[in-house]
Parts: sequence; C-alpha cells; structure tokens
Amino acid sequence: MARDDARIAALASRVVGRIAADFSRRPNEAGESALGDLVADAQLAATASPGNGGAQLALTNPGGMRTDLVALASGPDAGNVTYGAVFAAQPFNNRLITLTLSGAQLKDLLEQQWQGDAGSRMLQVSSGFHYAWRASAPDGAHVDAGSMRLGDEPVRPEGRYRVTVNNFLAAGGDRFDVLKSGTGPVTGIIDTEALAAYLSAHQKTALVPITPERIERQP
Repeated sequence: MARDDARIAALASRVVGRIAADFSRRPNEAGESALGDLVADAQLAATASPGNGGAQLALTNPGGMRTDLVALASGPDAGNVTYGAVFAAQPFNNRLITLTLSGAQLKDLLEQQWQGDAGSRMLQVSSGFHYAWRASAPDGAHVDAGSMRLGDEPVRPEGRYRVTVNNFLAAGGDRFDVLKSGTGPVTGIIDTEALAAYLSAHQKTALVPITPERIERQP
C-alpha cells in the first residue's frame, strides 16, 4: 500500500508543462473558455495524424472540465503544471473518439446545445473552427450556418469532416445524440494524457491563455 501511495504521489507531482497564468473554465458570454480552447486543441493535436484518426477539429463538453488548470504558485517552480493538476481538471479518463460527420450533421450537433437550459452545454472548439450563434433565434436555427468555417473554408452541408470528441459525447452524452450517427470511429488515447502531452510539447515556452474568440455570440 505504501509503495502504491508513493507511486501515485510521484505521478501526481511530475511536471508536464508550464503556463503563464491559470487557464479558467469560466465561459465568456458566447460560452467559450480559455481552458475549453486548450483542451480542444490538445485533443485535436492527439488525433490529427492519419494514423490517430485524421481529425480536422475537436469538440469537448464543459462538464468534462472540473477545475481550472492551475500552475504551482510560488518558488523556483512557479508556473509549472503537474500531472496532478491536469488530472484535477480532467478526472474522468474518457478516451478520444474520432469520427466522420457531414457539415449538416455538425450544424445539427451545435443546435443541440440549446436543448433544455439555453447555452448550458456549450461545446468547446479547437483552433481553426469558428461559428456564430444567436440566443433569440428559434430552436433549430440558433447557429448561423453561413458563419461556420474550418480554417479559411466554409463548412459545407454535404462535406465530410473528421471530428474528435470524448467517448462520453460519442455515445450521445448530454443529449448530443447526433454523434451516435458518426461513421468511421477511431479510438484514441485518454483525454488526460492528451492534455498532458500537449503541455509537454509546448514546455519550452509557457503557454498563455488566449482571449476566447472561436465562438461568436450575435446580438
């Protein structure tokens, strides 16, 4: 038992990266957060290669992030992020699933964010994906289809896109059941490992929380 405790303590204290400031899971008025952006980027990076799923974008649920990502606060290690901090932020050990959705299905998926409490389940999106939404629009029309872009290209209804989510969402969790219609699923690593790996890959310079601007709320 003591040996197991020591092994767990060593894992939790292992430094996996550096951040210039804490990454908050608090959303802005559009429903996007700095931590959500970071997690989605990490999941895209873990699944973008053809051998790992060929993802073009990643989406993650805010309920999968339980705390802010917090660095060590003082001393010579200030700014360092431990594996324990990563696990505290994402404690569910969900595996990443990459699947194919049409552009129309992707739009329908985003519309499912307004089932029940409006905006309470805003999916966090990876870099390169952008869309705008309007709260006052009727159900099924909150998302401006013309605003949906992947990189410099518009998302076409008939297009096919490789999308990474966690296994909870892939099974229709939080009532995002459009994802159950995705095809060609490829199972990847655990989300916690994806975030730790992303931080490690950017360890030379401390990651800086960016102003969330991937999701736009229209008046």
